[in-house]
Amino acid sequence: MSNFSFQACRLPVALLLASALLGACASKPNDLRNPHEAIAAFAEKSYQAPQQNPTQGWDADFTVAEQPIEVSWLAPAQTANAAPLVVFLPGLGEGARAGLQWRRTWADAGYAVVSIQPQQYGRGIYSSSEAQAGTFRGIAQRAYSDKALNERIAVVHQVLSQLRVRGQAGDAQVAGVDWNNVVFAGYDLGAQTAAALAGDSLLRDWQPKAVILLSPYVGPGSPVARVDTPLLSVTGPHDEDPFSWVDSPERRLAMWRGNPNPGSYQLIAKNAQHQLFSGSLDELPSADEADRKGPKRDADMDAGAGGRDGSGGPPGADGGEGPKRRPRPDTMGHGQDSQNWFDAHQVANVQTVSTAFLDATLRHSAEAKAWLANDAVQAIGPGASIEGR
Repeated sequence: MSNFSFQACRLPVALLLASALLGACASKPNDLRNPHEAIAAFAEKSYQAPQQNPTQGWDADFTVAEQPIEVSWLAPAQTANAAPLVVFLPGLGEGARAGLQWRRTWADAGYAVVSIQPQQYGRGIYSSSEAQAGTFRGIAQRAYSDKALNERIAVVHQVLSQLRVRGQAGDAQVAGVDWNNVVFAGYDLGAQTAAALAGDSLLRDWQPKAVILLSPYVGPGSPVARVDTPLLSVTGPHDEDPFSWVDSPERRLAMWRGNPNPGSYQLIAKNAQHQLFSGSLDELPSADEADRKGPKRDADMDAGAGGRDGSGGPPGADGGEGPKRRPRPDTMGHGQDSQNWFDAHQVANVQTVSTAFLDATLRHSAEAKAWLANDAVQAIGPGASIEGR
C-alpha cells in the first residue's frame, strides 16, 4: 500500500521568450550571464513545437513499501485536448526536481511531465558513510544492480497507478492527462530504469509509445537492454560516468546499435559532458557569480576530498581515490566547473530534438517527422550529429 501527500506549489513557466533573444544573439554561445537566453537563441532556429502553454506544477512526497519517494509534476495549466504523459526518471544523486530544463520544455509543448525519484538514490547519497570516505563505486554498483532496478520499476508502477486513479476520479492536480499515451524518459540511473520499462512489457498496465534515454546505461558485463518502442538515444564521446561505474562513453552507443527499431533516433553531442544531459540547469550561476568565486582549489577538485556536506568524489576503478582535478559528482555544474560542461547550443539541440521526437511519436506530427528526417542535421550544427531509422 502506498500513500502520499501533496505539497502544492506553482513552478515558474519557461523563460525562453522571443523578445529576450536579441541580447543573447550578441553574446557568446556559453555566456553564463544569460544562459537561458543563449539557449533560446539557438532553439529559435530549430524545431518549434506547434503549441506553447503556460505551465503549473507541484511537488509531493509519496511512500511506497515504507520508502520515501519524491515526485514532481509539471503540466500545461490549460489544454484543449488530454495531454500525453512523459515519465522522467532522474540520475543517481539527483532529486525529483532535477532535469527541469527538459521537463519545462516538454510541458511548454503540451505534455504532462512527472518526475519520480526514490530518496535513497537522490542527494542523500552524498551524506552516506561511503560518500564521506570518497568510495562512490560501491554506491553505483548497488544502485545499478538488478535488485535495485526491479525495486525502482515497482515504485514507478505504484506512483503512476496512484496518479491515474486520482486523475480518473477528477483530481484537478492531475486532470487532463491521456494516461494511455505515455513515454518514459531517463537520465543516467534513470535511463537504466526507463530502458527496462520500455522493454519486455514489464508494466502491462503502462505500455509506452517511446523512450528517451539521456546517457544510456550499458554496465560492465551487462547485455544491452531490449527496447520494444521507438528510441531517442542522447549521448556523446565525452559522456563519462562521474561515479566510474560505466567504464567508457563508448558503451553508451551499444543501446542504439542493439535496438534497431523504426522511428528511432540517436543524437550525438560531440563536446558535451555527462552533466549537460541531466537538464539540471536551474542552478546555473551567472558569469559574475562564477568570477567572484574564483577558481577552485586543488583540494576541492580532488576526487577523494569531502565537501561541507560530507560528500566525496568519484572513486577510481579499484573503488579508491579517483584521478586528481576531477570534479566531484555533487559539485559538477557549479562555479568554474560550469564553464566546462555548459554549452547552450547542445542544450538547445537536446530540447528541440527531444520535443520533435515526442511530437512525432505521440502526436504523429507530420511536421515533426519531416524536421527530424530532413532539417535536423543542419539545425543542430557541426557540434552534433543525428542518425535516424
